[in-house]
Amino acid sequence: PDGRAIYVTLQATREVVKLDAAGELVARRAFDGMPRSLAVDAASARLLVARFVSPAERGEVWEIATADFDDAVVLPLHY
Repeated sequence: PDGRAIYVTLQATREVVKLDAAGELVARRAFDGMPRSLAVDAASARLLVARFVSPAERGEVWEIATADFDDAVVLPLHY
Protein backbone atom coordinates (compact mmCIF):
# COMPACT_ATOMS: atom_id res chain seq x y z
CA PRO A 1 0.00 0.00 0.00
CA ASP A 2 2.77 2.55 0.60
CA GLY A 3 4.32 1.89 -2.84
CA ARG A 4 7.88 1.39 -1.60
CA ALA A 5 8.09 -2.37 -2.20
CA ILE A 6 6.83 -5.08 -4.54
CA TYR A 7 6.30 -8.64 -3.31
CA VAL A 8 6.28 -11.64 -5.67
CA THR A 9 5.67 -15.34 -5.03
CA LEU A 10 7.98 -17.77 -6.81
CA GLN A 11 6.08 -21.03 -6.54
CA ALA A 12 8.67 -23.16 -8.32
CA THR A 13 11.40 -22.23 -5.81
CA ARG A 14 9.00 -21.87 -2.84
CA GLU A 15 10.09 -18.29 -2.20
CA VAL A 16 8.72 -14.81 -1.80
CA VAL A 17 10.92 -11.97 -2.99
CA LYS A 18 10.86 -8.31 -2.04
CA LEU A 19 11.75 -5.77 -4.71
CA ASP A 20 12.15 -2.03 -4.34
CA ALA A 21 10.00 0.35 -6.40
CA ALA A 22 12.61 0.25 -9.20
CA GLY A 23 12.37 -3.56 -9.37
CA GLU A 24 15.72 -4.32 -7.71
CA LEU A 25 15.92 -7.35 -5.41
CA VAL A 26 15.94 -6.37 -1.73
CA ALA A 27 15.31 -9.69 0.03
CA ARG A 28 14.12 -13.24 -0.51
CA ARG A 29 12.52 -15.71 1.87
CA ALA A 30 12.20 -19.47 1.34
CA PHE A 31 9.24 -21.46 2.72
CA ASP A 32 8.61 -25.09 3.65
CA GLY A 33 5.47 -25.09 1.52
CA MET A 34 4.42 -23.41 -1.71
CA PRO A 35 3.49 -19.71 -1.30
CA ARG A 36 0.62 -18.46 -3.41
CA SER A 37 -1.46 -15.38 -2.63
CA LEU A 38 -0.15 -12.24 -0.95
CA ALA A 39 -1.74 -9.43 1.07
CA VAL A 40 -0.10 -6.39 2.66
CA ASP A 41 -1.67 -4.64 5.65
CA ALA A 42 -2.63 -0.96 5.45
CA ALA A 43 0.53 0.19 7.23
CA SER A 44 2.78 -1.92 4.95
CA ALA A 45 4.21 -3.53 8.10
CA ARG A 46 2.99 -7.12 7.59
CA LEU A 47 2.89 -9.40 4.58
CA LEU A 48 0.44 -12.32 4.67
CA VAL A 49 1.33 -15.26 2.45
CA ALA A 50 -1.23 -18.00 1.75
CA ARG A 51 0.12 -21.54 1.57
CA PHE A 52 -1.10 -23.20 -1.64
CA VAL A 53 -1.32 -26.74 -0.24
CA SER A 54 -1.74 -26.75 3.54
CA PRO A 55 -1.72 -29.76 5.88
CA ALA A 56 -4.90 -31.85 5.77
CA GLU A 57 -6.03 -30.81 9.26
CA ARG A 58 -5.89 -27.02 8.72
CA GLY A 59 -5.15 -24.20 6.32
CA GLU A 60 -2.06 -22.05 6.86
CA VAL A 61 -1.08 -18.46 6.24
CA TRP A 62 2.40 -17.12 6.96
CA GLU A 63 2.90 -13.65 8.42
CA ILE A 64 6.16 -11.79 7.75
CA ALA A 65 7.32 -8.42 9.08
CA THR A 66 8.12 -6.43 5.93
CA ALA A 67 10.90 -4.41 7.60
CA ASP A 68 13.27 -7.33 8.24
CA PHE A 69 11.63 -9.95 5.97
CA ASP A 70 13.06 -12.64 8.22
CA ASP A 71 10.98 -14.90 10.45
CA ALA A 72 7.64 -16.16 9.24
CA VAL A 73 4.92 -16.83 11.81
CA VAL A 74 2.44 -19.58 10.89
CA LEU A 75 -1.19 -18.58 11.35
CA PRO A 76 -3.30 -21.77 11.46
CA LEU A 77 -6.77 -21.62 9.90
CA HIS A 78 -8.87 -24.32 11.55
CA TYR A 79 -11.93 -25.62 9.72
